[in-house]
Amino acid sequence: MKKERAYRLLIVLVLSVAVAVFAVRLYIMRDRGKTNNLPEAPDFTFTTIDGKNMRLSDFKGKVIIVDFFALWCDPCRIQLGVLKRVWPILKNHGVILLSIDIDPGEGLSDIKEHATSMRINWIIGSSPEAV
Repeated sequence: MKKERAYRLLIVLVLSVAVAVFAVRLYIMRDRGKTNNLPEAPDFTFTTIDGKNMRLSDFKGKVIIVDFFALWCDPCRIQLGVLKRVWPILKNHGVILLSIDIDPGEGLSDIKEHATSMRINWIIGSSPEAV
């Protein structure tokens, strides 16, 4: 059991470092004007847990990490732990983090309850048609 926990912690640590390095690298590339040749992400709409309708294109020109998840997804919970660890670093570099629930069976109230209980303080919403 201890071996399994240590293995999970190692995975979370490696993923945390990888996400932080990737986001900071994109931030630096954007500042140097080297992101102009990167393809644009497909636009999609989503509704935040506060009921605000938004589009991915609302963040055009910014460095964005989009995390797609579902409340029942165990690997998504691991990823959430990674994002919680790197969020303070990303936020300080102007990175936008979006966590988007893609399960059409999960309502905004359930997602909001989950976000509150997990103390998620970045943009979280729902868009079953996003993927």
